[in-house]
Amino acid sequence: MRTTLQHDRMIINLLVDAFQDNQRIQSILRIPNRKNLSAFFSYCYHYTKEVGHIYYSKEGNTAILYIQNSRKKALYFFQMWLMKLIIFSFNWSKLISTMRTNRTVNKIRSKAAKQFGDKDFLYVWFMGGKNHNANNLSGMKGMLKVKDKILLESKKRKLPIYIETTIERMVPIYESHGFEFYHQETIGEITIHFAKNNYYGK
Repeated sequence: MRTTLQHDRMIINLLVDAFQDNQRIQSILRIPNRKNLSAFFSYCYHYTKEVGHIYYSKEGNTAILYIQNSRKKALYFFQMWLMKLIIFSFNWSKLISTMRTNRTVNKIRSKAAKQFGDKDFLYVWFMGGKNHNANNLSGMKGMLKVKDKILLESKKRKLPIYIETTIERMVPIYESHGFEFYHQETIGEITIHFAKNNYYGK
């Protein structure tokens, strides 16, 4: 479903609610309150809207932000937005470690794509919904009800899907929906699980 301006705030608030207890997101913010979470997801949402794809369910309770890897690009406006976000919302003491973590994650994903022979792929940046958090398994299962949208995109574009999660209990749920976990990396106190899906039948 295509997003419109009137849905922007709704989707941003939905993502804030979904990730308010996420350890990895909390660690990069100076104060992990709703204001800073909203600023962070506003940036992520509008960048994805510019270069990627956003899907939200008919009920308005689940959203996916995903980007075709080959279409990622640095845009001056968003670089300035990110700098503002870093200055006012990020945890400066963890900025270097955050950048290192992101480089490590990107390197692992890129290396895997090369090993699997995937010249391009769909990358799910964020996927969340109401009642989606580390302590609500039913909410996480409900979130995956929208999986058909991105799986159909995968089939249509003939591209695999790559995704990561820091919620260990999500691993068997993703596996039950056709994802295969190819790597696990512990960085500090956070363990990141890396997965891909060849739904399109490669």
